[in-house]
Amino acid sequence: MQKDIDHPNVVKLRDYTENGIWKNKEGKVKYENLVYLVSENCARGELFDLVLKSNGVHENEARFFFKQLIDGLSFMKSKGIFHRDLKMENLFVDNQFNLKIGDFGFATDRDTTQTY
Repeated sequence: MQKDIDHPNVVKLRDYTENGIWKNKEGKVKYENLVYLVSENCARGELFDLVLKSNGVHENEARFFFKQLIDGLSFMKSKGIFHRDLKMENLFVDNQFNLKIGDFGFATDRDTTQTY
């Protein structure tokens, strides 16, 4: 996992564990060795839902979000990270209405063909 991904328009990974467990209601272990990711809170949710609820956005708002998207993507490219699943459902908005790029499930590193 790359640790130097720190940008205001990329969802921050706060913590993770590779040996999590999931217990059923009776307390019996149902699944083991789960990966848990703890990311920063993007309290306003997906950009898709925000646009849908407000029946679209004004041109100035769209320009604001688009600039943040380009800034985040440019930063990731400079680190050699390629998202490969960019869509509005993977763009999030925090309490200050800043756009955050998230869900790196299909991302790749330019130096490998490995999917993270």
